[in-house]
Amino acid sequence: MLFYCELGSPADNDGYDGMAVAGWFSADNTLSWQRGLADGTVTGHYYVFEAQNSEFAVQADTFSITSGNTSNTASLSPSVDMSKSFVIGSYRVDQTGDTPSTGNVSIYLASTSTVGAARSATTDNITDIRTFVVTFSGDESVQRGTFSYALDDGQEIYSSLTAVDLDYAIAWNPNTRQGQMLNNGTGSAHTHEAFQHLELTGTTTIQGDRHADSASTSSGNWEVIQFATPTAGAEPQPAWIPGKYGSALDFDGTDDYLSPGTPAALNTKFTSVMAWVNLDNPLDDTSHEIYNRQNSSNAGAVALRKRNTGNLYAFQIRLDGTESTARIITSDTAAGPGWHHVAGTYDGTTIKMYVDGVLQTGISAISGAIDIDTLNSIDLARHPQPTNYLGGKMDDVRIYDYARSTSQIIEDMNAGHPAPGSPIGSAVGHWKLDEGYGTAANDQTTNDNDLTLSTASWTNSGKFGKAWNGTGALWLSRADDADFDFSATEDLTASLWFKSDSASNPGAVEYLLNKANATTAGYAVYANTSGQICFGIDDDTTWNPDIASCTTADYYDAAWHHVTAIRDIIQDKTYIYIDAVSKDSDSDTTTATLANSLSLYLGDRDGTDNGDEFNGDLDEVKIFRSALTADQVKLLYNQSSSTVMGATSTDSSGNASWSSERSYCPPGDTTGSCAPVAEWKMDENTGTASTSDTSGNDNNLTINGSMTESNWIPGKFGSALDFDGTDDNLSRADDADFDYTTSSSFTLNAWFKHPLQSSGQDIILSKQETTGADGGYELLMEADGDITCGVDTDNSSFPLDSVTSTAATYDDNNWHFVSCVKDGTTALYLYIDGVLVGTDSSLTGTGTYANDDVFYLGRDGDSGA
Repeated sequence: MLFYCELGSPADNDGYDGMAVAGWFSADNTLSWQRGLADGTVTGHYYVFEAQNSEFAVQADTFSITSGNTSNTASLSPSVDMSKSFVIGSYRVDQTGDTPSTGNVSIYLASTSTVGAARSATTDNITDIRTFVVTFSGDESVQRGTFSYALDDGQEIYSSLTAVDLDYAIAWNPNTRQGQMLNNGTGSAHTHEAFQHLELTGTTTIQGDRHADSASTSSGNWEVIQFATPTAGAEPQPAWIPGKYGSALDFDGTDDYLSPGTPAALNTKFTSVMAWVNLDNPLDDTSHEIYNRQNSSNAGAVALRKRNTGNLYAFQIRLDGTESTARIITSDTAAGPGWHHVAGTYDGTTIKMYVDGVLQTGISAISGAIDIDTLNSIDLARHPQPTNYLGGKMDDVRIYDYARSTSQIIEDMNAGHPAPGSPIGSAVGHWKLDEGYGTAANDQTTNDNDLTLSTASWTNSGKFGKAWNGTGALWLSRADDADFDFSATEDLTASLWFKSDSASNPGAVEYLLNKANATTAGYAVYANTSGQICFGIDDDTTWNPDIASCTTADYYDAAWHHVTAIRDIIQDKTYIYIDAVSKDSDSDTTTATLANSLSLYLGDRDGTDNGDEFNGDLDEVKIFRSALTADQVKLLYNQSSSTVMGATSTDSSGNASWSSERSYCPPGDTTGSCAPVAEWKMDENTGTASTSDTSGNDNNLTINGSMTESNWIPGKFGSALDFDGTDDNLSRADDADFDYTTSSSFTLNAWFKHPLQSSGQDIILSKQETTGADGGYELLMEADGDITCGVDTDNSSFPLDSVTSTAATYDDNNWHFVSCVKDGTTALYLYIDGVLVGTDSSLTGTGTYANDDVFYLGRDGDSGA
């Protein structure tokens, strides 16, 4: 046992009788502590060390030092090896004051058969000294000595240690009031001189430090404990390591395994067994046991493993008294590198296996209970007969006494997180559609199922953030992938948000999501000519479809709606939900597979502009390989969260909104649109060709000058671009989005960081040049570090109107936010870091600000950087 205490406050008690605490085992399961006087508050910490395999032995002794004596000893029997032993000591004292010469006791190992304690003076009784002498049985070693601090001496060093491994050695003070030592001080002023700090400062050096004072001397014992070091190249196994979730165990494949014994709770007739595994060599043609439960004949009643044949995962059960041969099903593909979730279930009629949440095709239908006759043994990472072990890592092993459903397996795989909101593995495809630029829609899962847009088409007015903008002639697609193919026995859920552009019903069927065609089995979610939303599946070569679950109401109404389409194998039904409310269900009469070699489409059926494309917006599309429950559909509808706190803003009617377009508006704003005509976040962090406009208006900027990959740097938010002040710039050819009339209102925003005072003007943003009698605007830093925003309608002497900061300079190597606001013909305002720093309320321009000039960042039209 190791115990140490701390005084609650120096004002609580000024006597050693209230501060010094003795600790001991008063019974095998009881720790006791005692002090001389119940005065003041003392807080303490304790640690209990227990030898599991005779790693060390402990001798406990109790003795005292009576008044008139400076020391005493206790005998050890049997004697100990001093080179393998160290001391843990504590005591209580009768002393009522705080004089360290009588109240401070140093405890030490005096000889192979003696443990001792000493103090400087003789007053008062040290009534209860408790010691534990710990003796190692292995390769550990202990060195010891004494430091004597003279007057004014605050540091002692011993440099002749037998060299220790600093990674496995510690400096140790035998007293449990950490650092306490013998001291000859005679009052409270010397108490702080009676404690030392011990530290190993080198492989052969231990250093002691105390508060240096000319009034007292001290003598302190020290010990250096060298713990056994691992054999070179070896590591104790199984070892605790970072796991899939939290920590995991690493098994060596030779003799490491775990056994919970034979608990009756695991002796079940039906079961689910699962674990995360990361095999060291998954393709080694060797069997690796994950879980094994033996029956009385040493035969596997339940087993989960990686087989040597084909390196497939396998799940095995043996029925009770009906057959001698185990039933085994295997995974569809061989084991691979990295972490994988492997699960097997049996419900009394069917054996199933899942790998990474996907139901494997090798399903076996049998009937009966698992053999539970006299459970023999249960092992993790070992097969007992013939013996083989798992080589690799294992984490989060779970055993149930019933068969878990597909969605429950996904929850288990995600550490209990509910399927619709799982961080990984839940959906096999999840497209947020928040890119706002380009022709790629990124899959948010780990499956890399990115979609390709037929043409870049985005809107800021998404249900959540941005959305894909379907015009009736566009689509998104993904080449055939097994993640989106479903057999005759597999569940399916597809969900998405949609909003038609018009409230008038379509003249032909428009597809929201599709993986089928007129002659190929598959599934689809679509709007018919009555504006009803349908989920159809078909298992033959003639698309009717065979089953269509449709709404009775018209939801093609130019408003956002959430549709969830479900095929549930257990219930043998299809369902369609609108806004988390069930609208229709039908019996599933299909018997053949829905799998095919077609591409997956969003917003279209076949990748051809032929009239079945969706006229509207899509957002937050997800596909699951499980049948979600009604409660899970509600969770999905609620942004996959049990509670949503607030919204990003409100729409023009004051309703809560999460769209990207309205996120630029303050709550309560009634403006029809607040979104920018261009926004360059510069978060690509790579590339030397262009940086993308995320507004949805496709105003991408071209990278010019001598910029390389090294110009991408950490920014105010995400990444940023670093301009050299010579020729680096970004440009966009003249575009109407950047041209304004005399009465137009517009705003220019940017974050900038200027490291050095400029020798001239440095351009932040510009659309003007001196050639040509046309107008324009510019945002720049002056030579003194102030910021100017200028506008002009004739460009005869730019700028005609301007506003400049005067109170501070901004070339200080810090990030600053500049905003220039032109409010119609009223005024020009300049804000720095959200503070209004200048106003020009007498605008004189009468012409247009529009021109045919190039739009630049980092330079102006006259080549000034």
